[in-house]
Amino acid sequence: MRIRRGLYVASSDPAHGHLGLLCDATQRLTGQGTEVAVMARSAASLWGIGYVAPHPELVASPATLAIPSTSSHRAGCRAGLQLRKIDIPPAHVTDWVGGLRVTTPLRTGIDLAHDFRKTPRHALAVMCLAMRCDIEQSLGLTDARQVSRALDTGDRVSFRVAELLHILDEANLRGGRALTAYVEQTNPALENPFEALSWASFVLSGIALPACQKWVQGASGRWYRVDFLWPALGLIGEADGAVKYGTPAEVMAEKRRQADLEAAGYRFVRWIWEDVVPTPQPMIRRVERAMAECSAGKHRPTGVGSALIAREIAKYRGL
Repeated sequence: MRIRRGLYVASSDPAHGHLGLLCDATQRLTGQGTEVAVMARSAASLWGIGYVAPHPELVASPATLAIPSTSSHRAGCRAGLQLRKIDIPPAHVTDWVGGLRVTTPLRTGIDLAHDFRKTPRHALAVMCLAMRCDIEQSLGLTDARQVSRALDTGDRVSFRVAELLHILDEANLRGGRALTAYVEQTNPALENPFEALSWASFVLSGIALPACQKWVQGASGRWYRVDFLWPALGLIGEADGAVKYGTPAEVMAEKRRQADLEAAGYRFVRWIWEDVVPTPQPMIRRVERAMAECSAGKHRPTGVGSALIAREIAKYRGL
C-alpha cells in the first residue's frame, strides 16, 4: 500500500492506518508552516521499540505529533490524532523515510519513560529498549549476537547513559527529574520487553543484579547464551515468554541445554509472564529463594524449569 511518495507499507499491516494518518497530518501541518515531529508511542512504533504499557489504555494510543509551543494549532486529541505542544531540540529529531521527522530512539525512550513515570519499572524498561535500538541503528546491526558482542565494549553503554542524561536535561520535562535516578541503571543488553521489565524489577527490588545475555559453557563443551547470570552463585535466570519455545523441537532443545549446563554445575531459576505482570513479587521471591539455595550449597531438584516451559507453551497453544 502506497502511503505517499517513497513510503509503502504492507496492506496486511494494521499499522498502515496509523502511519497514513501521521503522514497526512505531517504534510498538512508542514504545508501550513508548522514544524512537526512524530514522538512518544508513535515514534516507538516506527523505530520498532517494543514495550509493556503500564495501563491498557496506553496500548492503543492515537497517532502522536509534537508541534512548537508557539503554534496556533490547538493541542489535544481528535480524529485519532494527538497534537502535543512541546519544543523539541533539533538534535533530538531525525529524518525518517517518507519525509517524516521522528524523535531519535533515545529521545523516544525519554518521552515514553516520562509518560510511564508513575510506574518506574515500566519507565526503566522502555529506556533500556530505546538504548538498545539506538545502538542497533548507529551500528547497523540486526542480529542479537552481534549486538551482544558490541555491548561488550563498555564505552558504548557509558556514552549512551551520559547522552540519556543530557537529553533528559535538555528536554526539560515536567517531573522528568524523577527519571534521573534510573538512567544509570539503563541496560541495553535486554532483547525484548519481557526481559527489560524483569531487569527493571530486579533494579527496583534491590536484589543483587545479574549480568545479562552472557555466554556460559556446558559440560559438553558447548557454549550457550543465557538471559541472566549471577556468576558468583552459578545461577542462571531465564525469562520464558509465550513465544520463546514455539515448537516441541525447541522445547526438547531447551531441555538438553539446561541438562548440559546443570551438569556443568549451573542451576536454573525460571519465571513466566504472570510472575512479572502485573506485579513482579512472585518472580522476585523465586529468584531470592534460588539465590539463597545457591549460597547455602543446596541442590535444587532438576526438571522444574522444563515443567514451567511446558506449562507456558500448553497455555498459549491451547493444548
